[in-house]
Amino acid sequence: MMHAYVMKLGVYAIAADTFLCRNKKISAGVLGVATVIWVLFELLEYHLLTLVCHVLIFALVILFLWSNAYAFINKSPLCIPEVHIPKNPVIEFAEALRFETNLAFTVFRDIASGRDLKKFLYLYPNGISIVQVIAGFWILSIVGSWCNFATLFYIGTGIAFKCFCFLNP
Repeated sequence: MMHAYVMKLGVYAIAADTFLCRNKKISAGVLGVATVIWVLFELLEYHLLTLVCHVLIFALVILFLWSNAYAFINKSPLCIPEVHIPKNPVIEFAEALRFETNLAFTVFRDIASGRDLKKFLYLYPNGISIVQVIAGFWILSIVGSWCNFATLFYIGTGIAFKCFCFLNP
């Protein structure tokens, strides 16, 4: 029942199976990776930029050593492809993001200036009003003051796994 509901929402089958614990190995892997990330950033106080730099350094050294090792064993070196980011999709994405951001700022300005009370109290088709969103942000800010983002994200991931696993025997 729950699986059919999740699939109706358009969630991919692998993601649904992961959160519904149908594939135990993948679910355990996701929870394990979340735990490792939490331990790195919270308990060991590792920083994201440092982690990214260390991973890139490690990858560069391994590729360099690997390509030089091929010369010693008389094999052809690795073929590492050139990577280029095309200009047009990046520009289209930036323009779309700019348009949506400006639209959001316009709506926010109209609501905040008090010009349009109907927009402020309007109940959107999904059943949520701006007042409910503000209340949700306020509650989230209170909960967020109790712990930092990484801990909150880790707790949310754990709760999501537990709820979905218990709802779907």
